[in-house]
Amino acid sequence: ARLRYWQQQFAEFKPDVVVGDYAPSLTMAARGRVASVALGSGYSLPPPEADVSTPFREPFGIGPLETEEVILAKLNAILVASGTRPLARLPQMNEATGYALRTIAIFDPYWEIRTQDYLGVEQPSGSPRPVPQVDNTVLAYFSVGVSNPAIIAGMKLSGLPVKLFVGKDRAEAAEQARGSRIEIVDSPFDLPRDLPGHGLTMGQGSLGFVAASLFAGLPQVALYKHDEGWSIAKALHKAQIGLSAFEQDATADQVAEMMLKAANRVEMRNYALALSDRYAEFRDNPSLPKLVNIVRQAAGRGPSAA
Repeated sequence: ARLRYWQQQFAEFKPDVVVGDYAPSLTMAARGRVASVALGSGYSLPPPEADVSTPFREPFGIGPLETEEVILAKLNAILVASGTRPLARLPQMNEATGYALRTIAIFDPYWEIRTQDYLGVEQPSGSPRPVPQVDNTVLAYFSVGVSNPAIIAGMKLSGLPVKLFVGKDRAEAAEQARGSRIEIVDSPFDLPRDLPGHGLTMGQGSLGFVAASLFAGLPQVALYKHDEGWSIAKALHKAQIGLSAFEQDATADQVAEMMLKAANRVEMRNYALALSDRYAEFRDNPSLPKLVNIVRQAAGRGPSAA
């Protein structure tokens, strides 16, 4: 049904190029018909050039899996029946005319086999930079609220000063934080202004905030909610610049312990500062103009003069 839908759109609009974010049904439908650009954050764009669909973690709780050969055969039967070119290998479902990989290597779970270039992580107001003097304040960003009350309880237990943004859950969080060193802020942080000079950051493993924290050279605590957050948290662990836990399972003691470790480990901050320097080429280097040129080139228009 999806393939038929895209074919109808191609026939009606006659596009020069189509752009899809995490949309393999679109790129498969476009193969041989319309130029396409595939967007992704690393996690959301498994390498189309790979021979097999290498998983970034072991499956759990879902029973036995079908082999890749079986999946490919079933998918190709549908593709052929819809008049779409079959795939030679399963990762080809993400194959496009051009690619826009909007991340940096450290947060790409497929970095070891990736052949595409990284565009960086967009920071709309600019990228933060490290500063030599730091305090022990924690900047905590939970854009969709804090679903586990143990997280705010852990912040209180740590005894560290915390500036916390929780989106629409502000009133509830303020009640939980009463009598503590937690300050509930009304607006999301201005990243280049607010991150530098503090002890560490906390969040849900979202790419934008984690990357900004890296650019600022800060240790991190990630309380992730889903697989992409898990993959980013795993990268923080591997680079020794952060600690993490699954948000719903975290206990107050665990949260407080992670915060105090991240705030007090000199080597963790040193590693974070080193990585900030290593990825400096992506700081204040917007990905959107690069994306525009990738789309223009896929459409046969050549690079933009802007």
